[in-house]
Amino acid sequence: MLAVLRRRRGVLRAALLVGAAIVIAGCGASSPGADDTQVRRGLDAIGGIPQDGFTLGDPKARETLIVLSRPTSFELDHLITQLPELTERLVRPGLLKVQLRMPTTGAYGAGDDERAVAGALLAAGRQKRFWQAVVRFVPTHSGRVGDPELAKLLRRSGVPDPGRAMTERSSSPVLSALDEADAAATAIRGNGRVVYLLGSEGENLGRQVAGGDRISQEDLVKQAGVLTKSADRGMLADAIVRRLSRDGE
Repeated sequence: MLAVLRRRRGVLRAALLVGAAIVIAGCGASSPGADDTQVRRGLDAIGGIPQDGFTLGDPKARETLIVLSRPTSFELDHLITQLPELTERLVRPGLLKVQLRMPTTGAYGAGDDERAVAGALLAAGRQKRFWQAVVRFVPTHSGRVGDPELAKLLRRSGVPDPGRAMTERSSSPVLSALDEADAAATAIRGNGRVVYLLGSEGENLGRQVAGGDRISQEDLVKQAGVLTKSADRGMLADAIVRRLSRDGE
């Protein structure tokens, strides 16, 4: 009887140790189930919304939310997580369009081959699947990405011609978009962080960063800091609504 009790205690102790190991491992790694949920919610959030390249939303929307981020930044998860609220409150009603600009040099060029990933995503955008590819890629990215993984991503994202997209990664329009993002990140001094900018219709990114008619360079940097902190806290939509309310007064 004593031997049986000892065996049972040993089994229980082993089970507890295994359970603890699983919990500890879970704290340091992403959960595939959670990633899948985030992808599904992100895809639902953008479903039916018009796209034009890296722009999500009505092209006539007065306001533009510009996001500067390397494609493999784990901070970009904040944007994907908040897409449902952002699109429901601001994008679907036509108040806001969202652009994701992906710098890949300087502070934004560390780690994976950022330019290859960004090029594939932008090439997907030439077939109106940029945001599907971004929503699928960002939550599930965990290591170096090669051509086979990128080709699979394009297929899963519903790109009509994945082969053409893989070729267009190095086309002039894609390279120009990458260079513009690099210049903007340098000017705004993002230092590798995801940066959120709120601009108006008719102002391209270069004018905003240089200081356009509506906002100075100093005010732009201050505004970007406010929006970025709000995004980190999961309150991006609220921060944008408050900013637009003040601008409308």
